[in-house]
Amino acid sequence: MDSNKIYLKKIVLILVCISIGMPMFSQKKSEDNFEINQAVWEKKREIGFNFTNLVHSLVPFNLGLPQSGFVGIRSKVYDRKYAFRNSFGTNLLTDDVANNERQFFYAALGYERRRIIGAKWSYTSGWDLYVSAGVLTEDIDQLMIGPTRHYGLEYNLNARCYISTESQILFGFGEEAAVKFIYPTALNFNIRL
Repeated sequence: MDSNKIYLKKIVLILVCISIGMPMFSQKKSEDNFEINQAVWEKKREIGFNFTNLVHSLVPFNLGLPQSGFVGIRSKVYDRKYAFRNSFGTNLLTDDVANNERQFFYAALGYERRRIIGAKWSYTSGWDLYVSAGVLTEDIDQLMIGPTRHYGLEYNLNARCYISTESQILFGFGEEAAVKFIYPTALNFNIRL
């Protein structure tokens, strides 16, 4: 019975990889790529939502609980190459250690730069200044302030929508100093307005 579950999970994983990978390797018209590249630089405002838990509930890759990161919503206002961005995330209602959920608050302001590295792929990097509680330490009462360096990847689905993920290095100062590396576990759905 367990081998059937493992076999089924492998089939689902292969089908998901094929469905995601096929558009990347298929021949696209140059007009489509031009339209996406044009939209990346013409649209000035963007908003993104963390939808890691939704994807995990639709396609459960493993039995573990997803780590969806601390940012729930992010907005960006782009100039030619740089963007002003703000990020916000919170979970103040529950503190369930058994389900890997704890209380936290996170807010950040900063900038980022986008570089196009392919027809549909972009690379971002930048700095934020953040205020948090319960992110670097598990104590919700300990307020931390500091800079964070972030690096991200974006995949353009079309001219208006893209998915993204990013990793961060947080440097926190409060009652005590702390450093934390957050690897890219969150998947964000973004819309160009």
